[in-house]
Amino acid sequence: MNQILLHDIFPPLEVNDNSLLVFIVLVVVSVTLIFLSMSWILKKYSFNRDKTLKKHLSILKNCDLSQARVSAFCISYYGRLLAQSREEKALIEELIRELEIYKYKKNMPEISSELKERVLMFIDTIESKYA
Repeated sequence: MNQILLHDIFPPLEVNDNSLLVFIVLVVVSVTLIFLSMSWILKKYSFNRDKTLKKHLSILKNCDLSQARVSAFCISYYGRLLAQSREEKALIEELIRELEIYKYKKNMPEISSELKERVLMFIDTIESKYA
């Protein structure tokens, strides 16, 4: 038989392989984006947290101590939110125990002057952190 020459089959060509470079670039870009987004989220969270803690502190400072029942609830709620160190938590728990008698009765006398001083001392210690 006659040999037929096929001219449509070419020898293999060399292809440049850049897949490792593309992979490394993608990993670096993704890690950078994750790092930047996490730092942005943490910065936003800490800023908002400080802002809300300052708002809680102003509410606690403006709490009217002449109204025993309302101020007892106010001091209990916002004091727990603001107390962060071990000493502050111990102080607020002690104050809350003493304020329990003012919470659940309809007509109560004014809060004692000793207890008012301790509440103001607690507010001053918290205020020194956020001033």
